[in-house]
Amino acid sequence: MARDKERTKDRIIDAVGGLLTQSGFRAVGVNAVAEAAGVDKVLIYRYFGGLAGLLEAVAEVPDLWPTVDEVLAEAGIDAGRSGEGGALAEVVAPLLVAYMRLLGRRPAALEAVAWGVAERNPLSDALARRRSAWGNEVAGQVFRGRKAPAERDIQAVLCVLLAAADHLMALARQGVSFNGIQLRSNDGLRRIEDAVAVLVLGALGGVTSGANPGVRPGPG
Repeated sequence: MARDKERTKDRIIDAVGGLLTQSGFRAVGVNAVAEAAGVDKVLIYRYFGGLAGLLEAVAEVPDLWPTVDEVLAEAGIDAGRSGEGGALAEVVAPLLVAYMRLLGRRPAALEAVAWGVAERNPLSDALARRRSAWGNEVAGQVFRGRKAPAERDIQAVLCVLLAAADHLMALARQGVSFNGIQLRSNDGLRRIEDAVAVLVLGALGGVTSGANPGVRPGPG
């Protein structure tokens, strides 16, 4: 019986991801989720307390958001040696590019980003907490041993860059262009990735090895 309950809960959670991917965040509602999952909507209230609780559960799905290990692997950064010092820009640029690439492969995550921009909701709130923990993990694993000058607000710089990454990848999912760049094309994405490297170098290029900068780079 308990196993059947967990399978049903998983099916309901998967239905939300399917709706986000196929129809967008505006399609997500109790009735639509119940229909997609093939269950009575009363089970959504019984197991999750309603749509808000369900969306909070969706935010905890492991595959919804790129993990730090995934980003490091995509960036070609050795997790065991990622915090050994050197210029901060040397790791921030490839991390941002890797983050964008991985996010671009997660349509449900991009819909969650778009939903959070359109309006505050339980999924975006829960995801913000998860992303904050993500940022703290990056700071602990990658930024320790890398010095940031006191006059530079590294946290704010990363906030701007990560917000731009979220926004651009969400637009790319829609297949639209931005400022004349077709974000869904290989050439457009390459140009954006090159621009990320230029911006990071300009903002952080003077940062050299030293003490932990103590920044929190979370993308949420």
